Amino acid sequence: MNRPFDRDLYMRAWHFAATRHGSQRVKDSQVPYITHVGAVAMEVLATVAAEDVDDPDLAVACALLHDTIEDAGVDHSELVTEFGTAVATGVLALSKDKRLGSNEAMADSLRRIQPPLNQSSGASSGGKRQV
Repeated sequence: MNRPFDRDLYMRAWHFAATRHGSQRVKDSQVPYITHVGAVAMEVLATVAAEDVDDPDLAVACALLHDTIEDAGVDHSELVTEFGTAVATGVLALSKDKRLGSNEAMADSLRRIQPPLNQSSGASSGGKRQV
């Protein structure tokens, strides 16, 4: 990793996600949902540490906030206010459309993930991995 990620952004996003997910539990268990959020963030942090990622702050923030729209009742505009347009758009791309069936919702989400993350920097990746 060329530079460390923004720890203040990480802590703000972690606190926001923990607060919004509140007492939610992992499906069919008593495990707090925030553990899932932490596991996703750890995967992204490992990638950021091992590879030259185009925008590590965007990747980490989106990992921490990835289910806030889909599962915690947060809307896009609130994320724009709290974290900026790039993060809010990334989280929206990661959010499944609940009006679709499970398989269709996943496919739809996967189609939407790449374009917003590629456009966020406004420049080509220059050989860096875009997460």
